[in-house]
Amino acid sequence: DVLNLLPHDIGRPIEHITSRIKDDDMISDLGKVEASQEPRERELITPEGTWLLRRILPYQNGDKQPGGFVITFIDITAHKLAEAAEAEKHAMLMAILNTSKSNMAVIDREGIIVATNEAWNRFYRDNAGLGEGAGVGVNYLKACRPSLGDSYATEASRLIKDVLAGRRSEANMDYPCHAKDRERWFWMNVSPFPTATGGAVIRHTDITERKQAEHSLRESELRFRQMADDAPALIWQS
Repeated sequence: DVLNLLPHDIGRPIEHITSRIKDDDMISDLGKVEASQEPRERELITPEGTWLLRRILPYQNGDKQPGGFVITFIDITAHKLAEAAEAEKHAMLMAILNTSKSNMAVIDREGIIVATNEAWNRFYRDNAGLGEGAGVGVNYLKACRPSLGDSYATEASRLIKDVLAGRRSEANMDYPCHAKDRERWFWMNVSPFPTATGGAVIRHTDITERKQAEHSLRESELRFRQMADDAPALIWQS
């Protein structure tokens, strides 16, 4: 179905055989295999939309001398469709991640970062030294240590591992991540990544304003208690 072959083509030079696939550079690939004596593969698509993997292997005769080629065509349509579906899923995931103002990343089962949103990239780009190497391809379980500090990093790593292993359905923690000129607090949320490959989605949200409000409330309550303790006792008589 790929090459225009007829029974009487046996014995004809391969250069005389045409292909039904546009831009099929088979003759060039044959020359490269002949020169290197190494197999060569190329993905092709037929006019009907079928994906094929063409594999050219060098053939040796009984004296182990080059004697020609073995050309095979393997249908990989299902694999290519699965790849396309995965790419579409990844594009959809990135679109969803980028709608969030939180810093978000997806890690695989080993803790390797496989996707990050724009907020994540911007945060680590603007905070050099806090998360150097916190991009795609990096092991986040190791990269988060300089960002959080030892005690918080240990707890964060434990929570992430629990979610990855299925011991938790979700994990949350607050942690400090102070800048040089101001204090900052973040909330980390870890949830399972709902795919067959597993993994987790990690979200970091700035909760500094909430922490400051909680601190102000505690100070206000403390001042009120002190005022109440220092106030003279009142005695009512009827």
